[in-house]
Amino acid sequence: MRNIAVISTALAGEYEKSGAATVSLFGQLVNLGMVESEDTAFDAGCSANEYHVLVRKSAFSVNFRDLPLILKAGEFFEKSPDSYTYFPFGSDFVATVMAVGKGVKKLAPGDRVIPNADIAYINGQAVSGIPSNTASKEIEIFPEHKLVKIPQSMPVEVAAGFSVGAQTSYSMIGKAHLKKGDKILVTAGSSNTSLFLINALLGLKADVTVLTSSPGAKEKLMKMGVEKVIEIGRNEMPADNPQFSTLLKEQAGFDVIFDPFFDVYFPRIAIYLLPYGRYLTCGLRNQHPGVATEGEGMIDASSLATLIIRNNLSVIGNCLGDTGNIRQALNDYENEALKVAVDTVFSGAASAGDFIFNTYLNQERFGKVIFKYDT
Repeated sequence: MRNIAVISTALAGEYEKSGAATVSLFGQLVNLGMVESEDTAFDAGCSANEYHVLVRKSAFSVNFRDLPLILKAGEFFEKSPDSYTYFPFGSDFVATVMAVGKGVKKLAPGDRVIPNADIAYINGQAVSGIPSNTASKEIEIFPEHKLVKIPQSMPVEVAAGFSVGAQTSYSMIGKAHLKKGDKILVTAGSSNTSLFLINALLGLKADVTVLTSSPGAKEKLMKMGVEKVIEIGRNEMPADNPQFSTLLKEQAGFDVIFDPFFDVYFPRIAIYLLPYGRYLTCGLRNQHPGVATEGEGMIDASSLATLIIRNNLSVIGNCLGDTGNIRQALNDYENEALKVAVDTVFSGAASAGDFIFNTYLNQERFGKVIFKYDT
């Protein structure tokens, strides 16, 4: 089977002819290539596999959460260049079922599936969530409940980048308890989570304003149907932005804010939440020292707490979602109520470096970047 992977210096030399590449990723050199390995073995009659499913991926993609894992692999191989090993990565994929255990009831060979990243807790500890941190492995085994069938009409390139963004955004929207007339702000408009949020909110005919600091994103967002898009500098305070100031003359603030990067936006935008407003976030940008950024003009924690208490604000965290969220997103997609932004599709061993570069470093990226295995 094939594996797109972070590879050691030793392996990079061996796979140079097949297109292994080195990418400078936030200051860390990372060797990337396609590694051939033995197929994953699966005995359908074994009791350990009774409720498990063997799948072959046709395409996969990575999310922002995968970046620290890729960087750490690069760091490891930098310290151990002669290590003859590799590190597959990724958390979204589309696959075809190859075989099932005896206890599997809802899936059969030939079914097309994507991950079900439902989150569950036991005694306060997360025991479920992302089914795989190695989605680039072409063949893999999963519990039946961690996979969900997809409509036949869903293209490979859409399915391969669907689960994490769709499940997360639908969970956030559910927790927001949206009401008719709510004024909604979505930050980081070209991030993948925000694009899923925006498309889902447009399907609900919501009143949405989008903030973006990405070059060229405003025009693309408006083509999606967003009427209010504000370009803002990465460290610019909203009060210093003429477009934002003009908007606040038309509306007093926002009832709901969806923000994928708590550490970047929350201190700058919390003051624009109306009384009883809801702020929802699903992550941080600064997950690794290599991608850390410092904002300017941010208010301190005490001031934020005072604001939250005084205005009866709700600050809601969100990690992934549940099975109902992914099924609703798939249903909406099938009924053309949810669109999915796909930026680029790569394939072939020589494209591993370009795939990662465009995912994390291309500032004009707009939508998911997909790696598709050649048939």
